[in-house]
Amino acid sequence: MTSNTAVIYEFNGFLLNPVERNLKRHGATIPLTQKAFETLLVLVGNHGRVVEKQELMETVWHDSFVEESSLTFNIHTLRRTLRNGSKRTDEESTTPYIETLPKRGYRFVALVSERRAEIADEPIDLVDSAMERQLSSGNVLHTRANSVDYTTELRRAKWNLQLSLTALIILGAALLIAAVFAFSNRSHTATQTQVSNFPPTGNAEKSEAQQLYERGRFFWNKRTDDGLKKSVQLFKEAIAADPNHARSYSGLADNYAFEAYQTNQWRKGEELAQKAIELDPTLAEPHASLGFIDMFHQWDWIAAESEFKRAIDLDGGYATAHQW
Repeated sequence: MTSNTAVIYEFNGFLLNPVERNLKRHGATIPLTQKAFETLLVLVGNHGRVVEKQELMETVWHDSFVEESSLTFNIHTLRRTLRNGSKRTDEESTTPYIETLPKRGYRFVALVSERRAEIADEPIDLVDSAMERQLSSGNVLHTRANSVDYTTELRRAKWNLQLSLTALIILGAALLIAAVFAFSNRSHTATQTQVSNFPPTGNAEKSEAQQLYERGRFFWNKRTDDGLKKSVQLFKEAIAADPNHARSYSGLADNYAFEAYQTNQWRKGEELAQKAIELDPTLAEPHASLGFIDMFHQWDWIAAESEFKRAIDLDGGYATAHQW
C-alpha cells in the first residue's frame, strides 16, 4: 500500500478539501455548486494574490464559453455562503473573504493555513513484483526509478480518467447552455443601441408594459450594479403601466432574488414570482426565479430542481433556467 499527501486549506473555521471536493465548517458540509467550488478553490489556492478575471474564467470554465456575468454570479454566491456560514459571532460574520479589484479580478484576503493529509492508494502489484525481481539481481536504483515513474503515471492516468468521466457527464449540458446563452446575448447586443438611452421602440404591436419589461431584461442581463438598478426602475414602471403584466413581476422577482446584501429581499422576490404565476401560469420565468431562491437562499435542492424543470418544460428556450 502506498500513500500520497494532499493540501487541505483552513480559514476562519472552514476546511476546503480539494480531493474530496467539499467545504466544511465545524464538521458540517457547506453546499456549493461545482463551479462555485472550483472558483473558491482557485482563489484560496492563490490567497493573497490578485487572480485576474480572465485567468479565473479560463481555469473554472476551461471546457466552455461563458460571459463575465457567470463569474460575477459565482463570486456573489461565495460571499453570501461564506458570510452565512460564519454567523457564529459578530466578529466572524463580518470577516472579509473576497476582495474585488475593479477591472482586474479578485483576491482571497482571509488568513489561510495549509495542512497536509495522507491519501492511501491501491497497492500496485506489478510494481512490487518488478521491484522484487530487480532486487534479486542487484539493480536497486534502476528499479526504484522505474517504480516511481510507473506509480506516478498510473496515479496521473487515474486522475485524468476521473476528470474525463466528470467532463463527459456535464459536456452535453454545458454545450447546450453555452449555445442558448450565446444566442440570448447576441439578441441583447443587437438591441443595445435601441435601449441604452431609453429611446422609444416605435413598435405599435407591443404594449407599453411589454416594451418597458424588455428594456428591464436587457439591463438585468448585464448583471452589473448600475444595470440592476435600471432594471428595477423599468420593471416597476412596467407594472405601473399594466398591473396585470406578469413578466414584469417575474423580472422584479429576479432582482430581489439576486440581491447580495439585503438578506430578506429574496422573500419579496418569492412573493413577486408567485404573483406572476397567478397572473400567467404558462410563464417559465417565475418558476426559474423560484428555483434560484430555493437553491441559493433556502438550499432546497429538490424544490429548486423541480422549479427549473418546470420552467424548461414551459419554455425550453429560456436561457436563464438552463444557466441556473
